[in-house]
Amino acid sequence: MIRNLMIGALAALALAGSVCAQSITNPPGSGGGAPATGAANTILANPTGSSGSYVAHAAPSCSGATDALIWTTSTGLGCHSISGGGGATLGANTFTETQTITPAAGTSALVSTGYNLTSGTTAVVDLAGTLNNGSTNFDWVAFRATITGTGSSTKLLNIYGGGSGTTSVFSVDKIGTVTVGAGLSVASTSALSFSSRTKLFASADGELRIRNNAQSQSFILTAAGADATPVVQLGATDAAAPVAQVLRAQGVATGTSDTAGPNFTVQTPVGTGTGGGGAFIIQTAPKAATSSTPNTVRSVMSINHAGHINSLGTIPALSNCGTSPAITTGSTDTAGEVTEGSGASACTITFATAYAAAPFCTVTSQGGLVFSYAVSTTAIIVTNVGALSSTKLNYHCMGA
Repeated sequence: MIRNLMIGALAALALAGSVCAQSITNPPGSGGGAPATGAANTILANPTGSSGSYVAHAAPSCSGATDALIWTTSTGLGCHSISGGGGATLGANTFTETQTITPAAGTSALVSTGYNLTSGTTAVVDLAGTLNNGSTNFDWVAFRATITGTGSSTKLLNIYGGGSGTTSVFSVDKIGTVTVGAGLSVASTSALSFSSRTKLFASADGELRIRNNAQSQSFILTAAGADATPVVQLGATDAAAPVAQVLRAQGVATGTSDTAGPNFTVQTPVGTGTGGGGAFIIQTAPKAATSSTPNTVRSVMSINHAGHINSLGTIPALSNCGTSPAITTGSTDTAGEVTEGSGASACTITFATAYAAAPFCTVTSQGGLVFSYAVSTTAIIVTNVGALSSTKLNYHCMGA
């Protein structure tokens, strides 16, 4: 039935070129009346390529799933088998209207094969256009997939590469998870943004920054600092008006009664065998003379692998302590040992850095000798009961 309709349509088209106001039953030169009976599967046509009478032109059998009728000048109707099982083979074509492809169920809508770039930079797919629609939001390229039932590893997009074209190098699964094969590269001035919340930056080589959406708060992780030691920094880079930072751990939520908080553990690097673990060291920068240059950081306290707490810092100075007094190496403003000189009736231990307020100090004599002492923000002043020589004193101070 479809073939007979097509034959009728083609016959009408063939006559339309030279017959406008006449019926197909009265073609020019027929002498009027109905045409003579024709053979089966024929149409009236002039396939000669020049003016002439209409003849009964045989219509080819062209009913296969991959067949299409064609018209060849001076030959007439023919049948063409379409390659690819129903797809069309096109040469260079320019489409100026929307093209819609509706494939059969379970078949590909668009397949490209045979691309082989040996020179030049021609892309296998090249899309070009201008986005100029004011403030309207829209998709330039849209892939729309209605997902009603698929396997857990289904990909909405999968780009393959490698020597055989079978290695997945970039994919997006059905819930939007992106998998990148060899790494994700982002411009140094750009950031990875998480739903207009946290932003991830790499402002310098070996540096990673986590910022809030307003970029007013920052956490910095560097692979190597100035001394080739990895550094973790709270807050942004040093500024004229830095803000206080807090390092905290998860606690108990409001509304949970009588629940103890968890421990917060800081673990130093471990050693092996007779090698102890690394020490936990606290550093700070003492005050200096007026300057706009950052003060020098130094270690002020450490806890070693044995749990020994050591105060680190500059050794205090001695004065009025008799002849040839001494202060033991390792003594600091926090704790130390002093040996009075000969004939000493007193001894002043001047702190390397003055306290903001007089610290709480305890001074003891290793020999049990009697003395008194006074403490100020700058020094400990010991007064002996009588002139003493080579008396060893220990002091411990706490304060700010």
